[in-house]
Amino acid sequence: MPLGNRIASRSLATGLLAALLLLGGDAASAQAAIPGVGPLTVASAVAGAQPTPVVNSATNYSTVIAFPGQKKIVAQLNANMPANVTLGVRVTGAASGTSLGTVNLGLAARDVVLATTPGFYTNVNITYTLTATVAAGVVPATTRTVTFTLLDYP
Repeated sequence: MPLGNRIASRSLATGLLAALLLLGGDAASAQAAIPGVGPLTVASAVAGAQPTPVVNSATNYSTVIAFPGQKKIVAQLNANMPANVTLGVRVTGAASGTSLGTVNLGLAARDVVLATTPGFYTNVNITYTLTATVAAGVVPATTRTVTFTLLDYP
């Protein structure tokens, strides 16, 4: 297979580190850790094709949203992904609110769940999708932190 048609393995070195930051409409805040994800590695592509994305949906957590009113959850990375590599996140399983499906992350906060309300949430699932194109080439192992923030909605 010609080298130009292969993509070398890439990973998020020690995996994803995640934190959930809960913010009320005022200055009150609380923080709860969400378990990290092990390394995600996009394997070499088949000649003439793009690499297959890697999906990890092993992260589940429970939390209490005690702040009044509707909220939204936004997510963002601590650093941009390498060129031609994307990390998407999907948050599902909350009793209320609307998941926006898989959202590609970057430095700017992006909405992932809208119109959630106060309550106790169990088995909320976070699915990470790491995608790379052949154009990414060889990408050194790296780590990203995903921060989830609860904000007033709308």
